[in-house]
Amino acid sequence: MIDCLCNLWGNSKQEIKNGIAPENIILAGFSQGATIALRSALSMDEQIGGVVALSMWHLPSVTGAEAAQASKREGKLPVLFCHGANDQIITADFAQHKCSEMTAALDVQYAQFDGLAHSVSADELLAVRTFLLSKIPGNAKYDSLNALPPTYRSRLGDFIR
Repeated sequence: MIDCLCNLWGNSKQEIKNGIAPENIILAGFSQGATIALRSALSMDEQIGGVVALSMWHLPSVTGAEAAQASKREGKLPVLFCHGANDQIITADFAQHKCSEMTAALDVQYAQFDGLAHSVSADELLAVRTFLLSKIPGNAKYDSLNALPPTYRSRLGDFIR
């Protein structure tokens, strides 16, 4: 996990060096990958655009050095936590409790999905899409869902808003 954390942090730093504005970087992950994404974002000097954490397996508490780092930033780090109500690996109660502990240091959005276990659903991906579009600076000129062929768009129905 430490290697993954270092790689993600290093790649993000390299993108910033290459001219990508930190607010245009959003890290995302599922389960342990969500933990790595959040840890990486919290350890960066720059505040990035946000984090998407799906079914996070171990929600790190935001205390100590991470909270001090976060408090030096102009605003709170936006984080979308999505979790399945039927997750038997990480219970929804545990996820809600850990998210509520982080609201003082982070701009937390929590979304829970009925019937979802430790996996990803179309409804969850719609929430991710909405979050990403809200964090993209300026007006999003390209929304890949609207660019889908009509056959696929008709199957998505209400998911395209």
